[in-house]
Amino acid sequence: LQIAARTALAVAKQAAKRHIGDSEIFGDGDATTDTLGETGANQAIDEFAAMTDARANAMIDDFRKTSASIEKFKQELAEALTKLAELNVPMPLYVLVDELDRCRPPYAILLLERVKHLFEVEQVAFVFATDTEQLQHSIVGAYGANFDAFRYLKRFFDATYEFEPALTEAFAENLIAKLDLTSVAAPTVDYNHLFASAFSAFGLTLRECDQVVDIIDFVITNWHRPAPVDLVYLILCAVAVAKNSKIHEMKPERWKIRLGSLWR
Repeated sequence: LQIAARTALAVAKQAAKRHIGDSEIFGDGDATTDTLGETGANQAIDEFAAMTDARANAMIDDFRKTSASIEKFKQELAEALTKLAELNVPMPLYVLVDELDRCRPPYAILLLERVKHLFEVEQVAFVFATDTEQLQHSIVGAYGANFDAFRYLKRFFDATYEFEPALTEAFAENLIAKLDLTSVAAPTVDYNHLFASAFSAFGLTLRECDQVVDIIDFVITNWHRPAPVDLVYLILCAVAVAKNSKIHEMKPERWKIRLGSLWR
């Protein structure tokens, strides 16, 4: 950074001298006029050089202070980890960061940069739980369509692991355990299969599945009519709300095929 700042300063000085001292600016007058013009040009160059010198020196000083602060932080963190290890605290220290892809792109990028520069210390490991593909889209949105977001992320992630999809049946069972389904009308009492087949047929994410069940819970809790609520139609409506789409756009016939004999 210091070399770059000095180089930029030299280039700026040369550019100022070339343009400010140009004879086209001061004309082709007599010797006195030329002398005055040259003197004025030199004064302008000196003032510009002093201004750029001060700015460059301030930038360099800021960089040195920042670097010193980072090194001090790393040293203190390493010492703290050493003391924890002496107290038989299991190492390494894991820091979990969840849903980074849901943050604003500038914040996500800033967080990655800070982690990279501040926490490169032995016995510290960051674990990011994120949708990497979505995070790449966010980075491309910040840096431009031609930016290689995949290579950018490789700077920060030493290893990547992908979890297998959650078991829909088991996940559905846990979600609907809180529902009071005694007052609903459904083609089957196998509610786990009913919900799981809907989740699978419409390609819901785990978060969307949770949202669907919350919507259904709200409707059932506030349903005070004599006739029971149609659970199949209610699931379709809840899925449409969670996915921000219309029922006919979701092609509900896919769910009918999945349910098979339950519809006969």
